[in-house]
Amino acid sequence: MESIDTTLTQVELGVESTGKSASAVQQEVARRSTAVVELLKNRKVEKLETTGINLSPTYDYTGGRQVLTGYSATNRVRFQVPIPQAGILLDQAVQSGASRIDGLSLKPVIQPLPLHNNKPFVRQLKTLYNKHVPSLVHSILPKRR
Repeated sequence: MESIDTTLTQVELGVESTGKSASAVQQEVARRSTAVVELLKNRKVEKLETTGINLSPTYDYTGGRQVLTGYSATNRVRFQVPIPQAGILLDQAVQSGASRIDGLSLKPVIQPLPLHNNKPFVRQLKTLYNKHVPSLVHSILPKRR
């Protein structure tokens, strides 16, 4: 099996809060999210983006009745960081207000092709083309009678 170099970790994390009023929950999530995002910007993470914001009522279902008990809110972000920095940054994000880590994945780093000396690549591409494209085209086209 061929290995692929990975040097980046993609992290998905968020801030979650629950409380009695929608307004209080939103304010708490906004305050903590701002602190987390500022930390991430200061650490110059790559591809920082918000992936979701949610505000939902919470209910209690005792006695066969639905009773509103409060609200739950989340704000989730995604970013990439070099693998050696991921652990420390996750600890710092939690200290800054993050309360959930939704995922970690390793990302391959794709190197651009050099503009010079790309003859081996072009030869390999031609070989692959000649080997696979004619049979693919033949299998797609209607048969002649």
